[in-house]
Parts: sequence; C-alpha cells; structure tokens
Amino acid sequence: MTLSTEEIIEGAFLEVCPPSDAVDWLKRRRESASKTPLLMRDDNKHQEGILHLRNDAFIEFGLARYGVNAGVAQRIFEREHLGIRCTLLASFPSGGFDPFGDRFLLHASVPTDSRELCALFSNSTLSDSILQKLLERKSPFESLSDETFESAIIALAKNPRMSTPYDETYLDGYRDHSYHKVFSCAWQLAATLPVTPRWASVLYYLLNTCQPARGVDPTAMIRRWYFPTESADQVDAGYFLRSRLADLLAADKALVDARDPALRSSFYRRFKPTDFPSWFKFAESDREHFLDSALHNPNLWRAERDRETLSQLSWNHPDPKSDLMMVNQFRGVEGRMRQQHPEWFNGHE
Repeated sequence: MTLSTEEIIEGAFLEVCPPSDAVDWLKRRRESASKTPLLMRDDNKHQEGILHLRNDAFIEFGLARYGVNAGVAQRIFEREHLGIRCTLLASFPSGGFDPFGDRFLLHASVPTDSRELCALFSNSTLSDSILQKLLERKSPFESLSDETFESAIIALAKNPRMSTPYDETYLDGYRDHSYHKVFSCAWQLAATLPVTPRWASVLYYLLNTCQPARGVDPTAMIRRWYFPTESADQVDAGYFLRSRLADLLAADKALVDARDPALRSSFYRRFKPTDFPSWFKFAESDREHFLDSALHNPNLWRAERDRETLSQLSWNHPDPKSDLMMVNQFRGVEGRMRQQHPEWFNGHE
C-alpha cells in the first residue's frame, strides 16, 4: 500500500509522540469512524502497527480500547492479560467478530471465560446475528453452562443496544427485521428458560430495559411464571417478570380486570387517561396496587389536570406509619419527569 505524504508524516509523529498523545489520536480516529468503522481498518493498519511496535503499556491499552485494525487487535489479544482482552472484547468493532460472516477474528476460538463473555456482551456494536445466537444458545454459544449463560445475559441487559429503538431514518426491511429479531429472541426466553425464582429474577432484569418485541403473544409465557407463596398477600418470585411480560398486551379493560395484580400493574403503568376518563377510581377499587404503578405512567404526567389528580391521590393514600411514603414517591417521580420532559410542564408553573 502506497502511503500519502500526510500518512507518512502522521506515522513519524506516532513513532515519537508521548503515549498520552498517541492514545488521544486513537480516540479521535475511533470517534470519527464511529459511523463506518469497517472503512477505517485498512486506513489505520499502518499507524496502529507503528503504535503497537512501541511496546508501551499505555499505548497497548489505547489500541485495545480505540483500535479498529483486526490484525493488531489479534496480536494484542493473544499476548495480553485478562484486563486488556476484556477491553478489546468490550470495545472492538463487532466485538472482534467478522460482521459479514460471524467468524471470531481475534483468536482461534470464541472466549468461554465468563468474565470475557461479560465484556463481549457489553459491546454495543455486536451484530444482530451474534446477539441472536447467544439468546438462542446456538453455535458458538451452544455449550455455555447455565451459570455462564446467566452471566452473559446479565451483561447484555446493561448493553445500550437492548434498550435502543431501531433508527428508522433510512428504511431497510431486512435490517429492520434483523434488529427487532434480537428483541424477539430475548422475550422468547420466557418460554424456554427453566421456571425457577433465580431465572425469573435474571429474565426480568434483562426484559425490564429491553425494547418490547413485535408480534409476540406473552399469554402462555405469563402462565409459566407463577410461584406458590405462603400467603395470598405475598408477592411471589415471578410477579415482576409477569408484569413486564404483560407489557406486550394491550392496556385495555381485559387487562385491568385480570385477577393477577401483576397484570393489573402493567395496565396501570401504561393506560391512557383519555381511554379511561374515570381512571382515578382505580385508586379505590385497587388501592393496594394502583398508585405504586400509576405514578410511573408517563401518560398521566403530560397534562396538568392528571398530574394534580395524581398528587391528590398520593396525599389521600393510606399512611399508617405517617411517613408520607406515597407523597415522597410522587415528588421523586415528578422531579424525574421534569428533567426528562420539561415540555410537559412549560406554562404550568
């Protein structure tokens, strides 16, 4: 490859600059290539090779954190310690996988160490295909133990990819389908995972931040996650998971009339006050469960009239310990709503 004059001068700078300047250079290059990292790999091959030859620990970290060249990354991965390998897995474009063929480029085999897998599935640039294969426990992840799979799922729950809606700026039918298939695979775990309190907790942790799946009927899945309790008033281990699964159902009369309070809780978090003009009466008919969930319904915070009703219901809520818990909860949610949606409160101060 013939280098341009600019690249030659840049290479000379990278040979002698302080390590901190080298890492800043890598960071700037990575940020400028964030939209099209694949196009940068060949462009950065010469410069990253120069930096790797300096054999400096700080530069090595910078290459792991911000590098985009697979050849350099492979040499680092095979030689360095766990911390640097985890940095690569969490940061390298596509997690070190070939985005067109799903072949792992950094080593002869995909990591099986739970710490490395947690780093890998925190990477927000993983391809849809790799995410689907993890969630469906297909090759190269079919032999993961339940414990390791659980660790990977917990790491994935914190990955912003799972909470980010599909960008419809440019319409692409295949990419749309592929992107949403990841969400579908995540929600479908509720139909296949062993029904234990532990898995109920892990799965709720994943789905609580995961975008809702399209075209998935959760009815049968909800029925799986009931656990016996010592008393009728006690919340069982599957309560929060059932409530989250119910978020895939319409917030209609059938849901608010459900016997399971977990399902009614889902309704209270999502219903539109225009569909239920007398919604405040739910506070009397389901006093134990209504307000805890309704306070988190964004539809009830958009209009001043509904906010005032929520405030009044909070003050009227039973307060046997005189700690004004519900009022304080209202104020906490109000502060968050003002930060997230100041436009709802403009003109009503």
